[in-house]
Amino acid sequence: MGFFSWKTSDTDKSISNCYSERGALPVYLITPNDEAIYEENYEGYGEFGGYDAYALLAKWNRPNECNGDVDHDRLIGIRIGCYDEQMAKLKYPLKFAENKNARYEDLAPATSCDCQGYFYNDEYW
Repeated sequence: MGFFSWKTSDTDKSISNCYSERGALPVYLITPNDEAIYEENYEGYGEFGGYDAYALLAKWNRPNECNGDVDHDRLIGIRIGCYDEQMAKLKYPLKFAENKNARYEDLAPATSCDCQGYFYNDEYW
């Protein structure tokens, strides 16, 4: 599996991972109840503060399909929100912020990072 990432909803910055030349961008995954889940060292696979972002996405939007197994719930989240167009249509999309005090309702849905949080070298593109 390759790296993947998003852009922050408050600053539109790529959430770089710890293996990139930039190092990890410390961010908060903001939940619909305005909890700020801190991730200081994103590794590039969707885990923020010990939570799988796609499993949370499933829990927020398809709770009746979830069974509490992270792998199962994660697949639901990927199915419903892997693409920006899908994410934008969800009632509770993923939202990331550099600002701990960001309010969920004030943020736009997160969009995918074309650099996958890693490939920032201009020669690559």
